[in-house]
Amino acid sequence: MFMIITSLYFTYHYVQNMKYTQIYVPTDGIFSEGADHIYFITALLIGNFVGKDFAYNTIRNKIAVGYTKKEIYLSDLIVCLSASAAIYAVKYIIFLGAEFLGFIRKFEMPYETIFKMIICSFIFLLAFWALIIFICTLSANIALSLAIPLILAYEVYEVYDSSFFDMSYPLKYLIFALAVTLGGLIIFTRKDLK
Repeated sequence: MFMIITSLYFTYHYVQNMKYTQIYVPTDGIFSEGADHIYFITALLIGNFVGKDFAYNTIRNKIAVGYTKKEIYLSDLIVCLSASAAIYAVKYIIFLGAEFLGFIRKFEMPYETIFKMIICSFIFLLAFWALIIFICTLSANIALSLAIPLILAYEVYEVYDSSFFDMSYPLKYLIFALAVTLGGLIIFTRKDLK
């Protein structure tokens, strides 16, 4: 809901600025609006989701029922990545829908470039989400599972925000995400949960 509201706000704000200032601003810049919110929202949601498994001992219950630690880690990864990707997609669906319906101007850049920007930023976020899941599964404390990802989100926002749409690094981010996931699987399967 937060991403829907903020995306609608940024679209409305963009339309109002164009109407009252009569200054032409390319619509392409709207893609960077609200990009920083995704760090904090997903860090909070992933930290809360994974942290509750430890806080309420549901991980031990899952193991007692017969699930392996590998299955638990991968299911957490799939659920968190799917939910985060859905939250992430909302922003672009609203922006592209507003352009399609004629509320905002047509984008100047080709749609292939827009698609590449979305894919590259998604791969960057994929690496970020994989790191958060890794941290949250190593910490058995719900407070740490919330605090560390939020601090990490702030650092990523402050330091790496300029690379959010950098199209030269997607392979590095993808390799990083895979390495963190593999490392998380190895460490989590060897971790004593008692």
